[in-house]
Amino acid sequence: MARKDFAMISTSLPYSRKYRAGSVLAKLVYNHLHISNSMNYLGIFQYQDIVLAHEIDINPDELDAALNELAENGLIEMHKDQEIIRIIGWFHKANGATNASHANKLITDFCELDIPGCEAYFKALAEFAVATLKRSLKWKKDAENLRQELKPLLLTLIRDHGEAFAIPMLDEIKQVGETLQYEIHSLIPNLLKFEKDTLSTPCTTGGGDTRRRRDETRLRQNLNEKDTKTKTSSVLENDGFKPLTEHQVPNVEEFRISESKSKRPSQLASEAAKKSLLAMGASR
Repeated sequence: MARKDFAMISTSLPYSRKYRAGSVLAKLVYNHLHISNSMNYLGIFQYQDIVLAHEIDINPDELDAALNELAENGLIEMHKDQEIIRIIGWFHKANGATNASHANKLITDFCELDIPGCEAYFKALAEFAVATLKRSLKWKKDAENLRQELKPLLLTLIRDHGEAFAIPMLDEIKQVGETLQYEIHSLIPNLLKFEKDTLSTPCTTGGGDTRRRRDETRLRQNLNEKDTKTKTSSVLENDGFKPLTEHQVPNVEEFRISESKSKRPSQLASEAAKKSLLAMGASR
């Protein structure tokens, strides 16, 4: 695990509603979590009350109250029984991967982390995967390299941990566009199985879950439609057919005009005579 030598905090933090809603003490503790000796580059770490309180120069009771406040405001996730803290949104902000090489180092850090297997660990991994894939859309050369490194990790996590990792992934991908969701499903096809299992669970908490099931059903339909179109296009191209692009579709009006221009004067006169004869026959 790489030692954390510096911390990055977004300059937009003071304008965050969740941050502004906290007390002065809670803000102090939140800022210090980024530079704590226990912190790493993954935004999730184990802590000891006495040690962390000593670092911030407050007593353990004040620390506990501040951490509870931060958790209630949605800034951190805390597991007291395991003494684990995770900063929510860590990879979506200033601490996300900046290129494929950086992402590979973070993957190595995750593999070396001493707290695998807990809920917070899988949530951190899911956030990292989705945030990094989203950032990679702007990496022209590195994007494919990232996918080659990330795909085996995601497939292994789904295979070994199943629902424990799949549910945090499904929660994360709801926050991104359909294009990225489709790409994530192409990397880990087995995720659809857990999505169907989630959709089949009875709704017990009101309209929110109903909307979620409806949205996820629509997403799955869109994914199936895109998959069908891709397969159809591939079959046609293999048989020698290539779909027309928008600019290749013939314009009927332009075709008629060009056809009339290409006719000789004698042809036009002959057609005019035929029309005149037909008109005379109709009048009789």
